[in-house]
Amino acid sequence: MKTFVVAAIALCFVTGSSATLINLINQCPYGVTAFARSGSSATNSYNLGASGGYQQLDVGSSFPAGLIFASTTGSENNAQATQLEITAGANGRDTYDISLVNAYNLPASIQPIDIVKDSPNGHECGTPTCTINDLQSFCQSPNQYGGTYCINTDGPGNDATAGTEAFKSACPDAYSYSKDDATSTWGCNTGTNYNFIFCP
Repeated sequence: MKTFVVAAIALCFVTGSSATLINLINQCPYGVTAFARSGSSATNSYNLGASGGYQQLDVGSSFPAGLIFASTTGSENNAQATQLEITAGANGRDTYDISLVNAYNLPASIQPIDIVKDSPNGHECGTPTCTINDLQSFCQSPNQYGGTYCINTDGPGNDATAGTEAFKSACPDAYSYSKDDATSTWGCNTGTNYNFIFCP
């Protein structure tokens, strides 16, 4: 059922424009609020409502240092959230990733759609996904459990630790610490559009 929903939404949003479209999609069995900002600009919020809710963002031809995350409580604190990051329109390329450098709170994935030129192959137009079940059991010291999230206490550092390796083991597609680039960065040609899915 989830696959059908995503496919249907993707078909609805096909566009010939060079602008990048990002579809924020809630597939969680509960309501979430999504937040988005580019660089140092103001953060915008989007109440996605219950399962099946979505919001389309037209971010134009350039979306530098784009950050998107979601919350079940309406909190705008990205330091307690799974972060979905994208830089669109830089020298004809988009780069994107899921980051657990600060924390994890919700399952998420980034799915390229309307892909320009290339076929998905590995990290080229791939779909990174991260799901951690039973968060309380997962979130052990040195990481810190906060009820609806798990803080990655060593994530902002430059080296892997036992704490960051727990995140990497659970979500190999995602950043677990700041320099975790080799296995965590994804890209597509500019003009591709994206589904940012919560609870894929």
